[in-house]
Amino acid sequence: MKAAVFLGEGRVEIQDVPEPQVERPDTVVLQVAANALCGTDLHAIEVPPTVWFRPGVILGHEFAGVVVAAGSESGFTSGDRVAVLPNVTCGKCEMCRRGIPNMCSSQMGFGSDLINGAAAQYVSAPASVVHRVPERLSLELAAIAEPLACVLNGVLRAGWRPGSKVVVLGGGPIGLMYFLSARAFGVRDVTVVEATPGRRAMAARLGANVGDPTDESAMRELRECEADVVVDTVGTLVGDAIAIARRRGLVLLFGLNDRVEPAFPTALAIRKEIRIEGVFLASNTFPLALELLSDPENRFDELITHRFGLDRFDDAVAALRDGTAVKALILPNT
Repeated sequence: MKAAVFLGEGRVEIQDVPEPQVERPDTVVLQVAANALCGTDLHAIEVPPTVWFRPGVILGHEFAGVVVAAGSESGFTSGDRVAVLPNVTCGKCEMCRRGIPNMCSSQMGFGSDLINGAAAQYVSAPASVVHRVPERLSLELAAIAEPLACVLNGVLRAGWRPGSKVVVLGGGPIGLMYFLSARAFGVRDVTVVEATPGRRAMAARLGANVGDPTDESAMRELRECEADVVVDTVGTLVGDAIAIARRRGLVLLFGLNDRVEPAFPTALAIRKEIRIEGVFLASNTFPLALELLSDPENRFDELITHRFGLDRFDDAVAALRDGTAVKALILPNT
């Protein structure tokens, strides 16, 4: 089969590799319908990388497909439409026992280290992370369930209510997912702050209030808006988030940026009694993500702007890097 193999030092090559097999009774093999590229993929294949991926691994951790072979204890059969949560946890550590699998001390991810990913025609997965896709949901849209499930981890912990006032810093795919999730939960007062005009325009088209971080007047108004929740999806804007949040407001830190250690306004955070929570991966939110994606009124389908064959993997990466694409799909079997 064809697969996008990470070679290290920013190099990705489309190679012929053996098709995966059902090696245990609790595993399945999928024909990949769609693999969505992610910012993490871009960080791993840039030079120098800011995220470590094992050279030789097949990329791809956001995906959906159709079961073509299933182990006898998997609970799945050939033809099942499925999406996969790409983090395999131990089920034994304290966090797993407490029902917080995203904090598993020994979890492994698809497409980054020991488990080959879905930028390929076929992929193998343990049944424990495989979820059936509702009939009304396309497999292309189901491929972005993983990032949405990560977003929903933050949404549920924030306890958003219809009357909440929310500010999202960053209008990339994750920022737009936070906005659309807020709307799905009945929140109407949401502002997306984004420097790139094209992304700002898309947020406005989806119905968000928008702000330009280079406009000091607009930022002054935001700092006076008394936001209940501020989400930093960029990874460098914790100071702005604290300044914008109301007294005893909540700041969610979602974006990861290992290159920049932002200044932290400790005194301001203390005086305002700001609550700060990190958000890492999905935590039992994958089924809810599939449910929200299934409702066309939530408009998540509009985030998928580009589709590429596997042989155009580099073009997909370029479209994401230059901001042309919001979410780009690799369709390995077309």
